[in-house]
Amino acid sequence: MKENTIRAIGNCHGRMEARYPGYDQKPAGERALLAFADLESMKIRESGNNRGEWVEVFLESAGVGPGNPWCASALTFACKVAGLAVPTGPAAVRNWHQWFKARGKLVKTPKRGDVCMKDSGGGKGHIGIVVRVVGPLVYSIEGNTGSGDAGNQRDGDGLYRRVRTRGFWSWGFGSLG
Repeated sequence: MKENTIRAIGNCHGRMEARYPGYDQKPAGERALLAFADLESMKIRESGNNRGEWVEVFLESAGVGPGNPWCASALTFACKVAGLAVPTGPAAVRNWHQWFKARGKLVKTPKRGDVCMKDSGGGKGHIGIVVRVVGPLVYSIEGNTGSGDAGNQRDGDGLYRRVRTRGFWSWGFGSLG
């Protein structure tokens, strides 16, 4: 990884330690969620299609080239901030799904800090992290999505909090713990 990406991961981890006493002892999913929430609070938006300072850092942290969709790369970055293992190979939703499946970590009932995954077909997908679940609704934080119901939900312009039904997440959920 490039020096600026390594520095960005370290800086984010430092903010987590300062903001949340005992951060490194929190459960894995909670650490990743807190890191993702910190990034979302920065109002990260693209400048160009799948471009921008933070988008480039996310992609670089996940071994993905510039200009590619970045939802899985943003999650990879947050997991690296949290000190968690991530799938090898390029950050892609299908790789995350296979990684959870191989470890027996796919879950039917999502909870805070779990990863939510959607298969969009044709090798494309979308991914985020669960903030909370209320009945059929999954509150999440997602990268590379749109801010509302209109526009592209899988290849949008920023890092946003979203509310979707469980059924939206066709590939289900994976536990980081």
